[in-house]
Amino acid sequence: KSPTLAPVASTDPPSSSPSKAPTPSPVAATDSPTSSPTKSPTLAPIASTDPPSPSPSKAPTPSPVASCVCSPLSYTFTINLNQNCDTDTFIDNPGIGDTVCLVINDDDVDFDTLKVIDVQFLQVDTSGNLIVINQDDTYNNVSLSTGDTLTFDSVSAKLNPDEPLSSQLNYVPGGVLMSLRAKSEGSETIVTNRVSWMYTNSCESVPTSVGDAIGWITLSDQTEASQAFCPVAASATPTLSPTKTVTVTPTTSPVNTIVTDPPTSSPTK
Repeated sequence: KSPTLAPVASTDPPSSSPSKAPTPSPVAATDSPTSSPTKSPTLAPIASTDPPSPSPSKAPTPSPVASCVCSPLSYTFTINLNQNCDTDTFIDNPGIGDTVCLVINDDDVDFDTLKVIDVQFLQVDTSGNLIVINQDDTYNNVSLSTGDTLTFDSVSAKLNPDEPLSSQLNYVPGGVLMSLRAKSEGSETIVTNRVSWMYTNSCESVPTSVGDAIGWITLSDQTEASQAFCPVAASATPTLSPTKTVTVTPTTSPVNTIVTDPPTSSPTK
């Protein structure tokens, strides 16, 4: 007989069953998910630790701190070439912030025949940037010795008591810079004494007094500040100091930069 073949169980692997290759299970996705808000939060305010942009208090306009002007309305100095930078009594005064004194080229100089040949007087503003607001070159091409005097008017003499000080800061001196140049007889060497003193512009004290000395100069007279701008100033109404001992025909001179070279221009009064 040729019986009908009985179905024999197939031993070949069946075609892929869904159970052998299931569709990816959600649990298989173990990679980091797309950044969630908790993974990349926006920066907290505390992260910004850098200092803020400069405020107006970081770069003030010329000193509103100058609430008073107690420096003199005029100065008279007596020259003393026997002094040097060991002499400085300005620094001891309340109302003085800082002083500087330099003597340049004083080696092998005959001080017995030394003559001052020119003097420059500068006043700077209160900003701390040494901006010149008054320049006086009256004593140019002179011949002065120990005992001779120099007189200068301060820019503060232009202050108007009927106006607030804050609107007149261009007349408020923050300090004085002076340069005295001298030569010995028969020598071409220029010896220079540069001195300066800065004011605090406080209302509590007059910063200078007669007898103060620094380098080659001694303050021998001064006109007190106006009480309108300095409550502690002397009650006497100030008057201008005597006429200068040397007269030079004035021409306009600049007052916007510090001039340390030998002066060539005359004062701006």
